[in-house]
Amino acid sequence: MAYLVRRRAIDHEIVDSRQTLADAVGCQSLRTIDASLERLEKAGWISVRHRWNGNSNAIQVNVNTVPALAPVQRKVTKEAGQFAVWYKGELERSGFRKQVRRKNWLSRSELSAQRILNKCGGDVELAKVRFGWGLRFSKWQKIVQSGSLYHVNGIFDKMVKELQEYIDSKAKQTAIDTPGTSGGSGNEQ
Repeated sequence: MAYLVRRRAIDHEIVDSRQTLADAVGCQSLRTIDASLERLEKAGWISVRHRWNGNSNAIQVNVNTVPALAPVQRKVTKEAGQFAVWYKGELERSGFRKQVRRKNWLSRSELSAQRILNKCGGDVELAKVRFGWGLRFSKWQKIVQSGSLYHVNGIFDKMVKELQEYIDSKAKQTAIDTPGTSGGSGNEQ
């Protein structure tokens, strides 16, 4: 569990091979890894999405069911849940349904949604504006449309900086084009 938490599997799925998991926890046997994953999944502490190749699975920690992670879950506000619902709706309206159809996507996305809200001072509307721009107009569009708030959180600061530069350039252009501003009024002699 400690390895999965350290790998941030509480925010998103990780895809590590069985051998990688064995090396990380100092285990020689892949059967031990398989048995441990099975026990954790039966206890409800993790979700395992089996992949076709058999050597690696997508694993995610179920924050709601692990008693030691209760403090993490308590940090998530209802606004983060509302933001995650809004994001899901935006993706679905944009035709990206596949990204948000995974089991428990919404509850798994709330922690990353909270981190994004924290970067916006808790302002849901500000986060929506920033995401709306990212969904439609920026070089970050592919990541924002991926359905992974975890990955968006990783580029969020850069995306916001680019949005601010865009706003500043538009404001500067408007000041130049508007008569009566320092950009020139057309009344010079």
